[in-house]
Amino acid sequence: TIAMIEDLVLLKNVKKRSTLSKLILDVTRAEETVPVCLYPFELESEQAKSLMPNDYLDGKGRSFFFLNTKILHNKHKQVLEAKLKQRFDDDTVAEQLFTSDWKLIYKEQNASVQNNPTKFQQFFKAISGKGPFLFIISGESEGRRVVAGGFNVEPFPQMPDSFQNGQQLKIKSTAESMYFYYSNNELHHFELRNKPDNFGSIYFDYANSGACLLGGYFITYSFSTSYSNNIGSPSSIKCIDGNITSVPHSFSMSAIEIWAMDQERLGTSDLADK
Repeated sequence: TIAMIEDLVLLKNVKKRSTLSKLILDVTRAEETVPVCLYPFELESEQAKSLMPNDYLDGKGRSFFFLNTKILHNKHKQVLEAKLKQRFDDDTVAEQLFTSDWKLIYKEQNASVQNNPTKFQQFFKAISGKGPFLFIISGESEGRRVVAGGFNVEPFPQMPDSFQNGQQLKIKSTAESMYFYYSNNELHHFELRNKPDNFGSIYFDYANSGACLLGGYFITYSFSTSYSNNIGSPSSIKCIDGNITSVPHSFSMSAIEIWAMDQERLGTSDLADK
């Protein structure tokens, strides 16, 4: 159709893969029959140009992870994306999740800062009310590079106007909530054990600082002297793809990224409501 030809011509100036995917899906859904050709015509060279990267066409495979994270390697992206999709019983909801726009809402390259109320409040302001989200940290443990994190459909709690010493704000969880731990060839995934409604919490100390605790004390990201940055015992969570019961305790955190779905651009109700 003329409309489809015009859409394909527009692809020439579009570089973002997620935008291309959305445009092609919308166009094909509008057609009574699905076109068998997915190669837009290049006007200058009068040749069809593939949207797929060469290494994918050559059979080498490539991760189409929905986040442009710098922490996860390609192998990690492939494994994590596959595991996340398995957490959803509804394919429509999973498709919405992986084709939506996501934002990097928080990033820190020096994740060793502690006892810093200003940094903590900047952190909490950045994540306040944001979700679904993916929390990713990296560092070293016993000479090995380690990546860990957690995925949650429910958002972070809203930042309160004032903090109380010892107060903890709960991060609610759903059946899709999941944690992960990657080191060399160790690829482990976890889910909550005894408290399926509590993905984690935001803790406040006496000095107007605090920490983010995920999976009990599995992951601790701290700005407080009460806690240290750490990947600790997975006692509150259980491994869903093996028998691992512990992870190394000597961990030096180096970087953190927190990604959240852009609900404003999504234009629908929160994914958690589905």
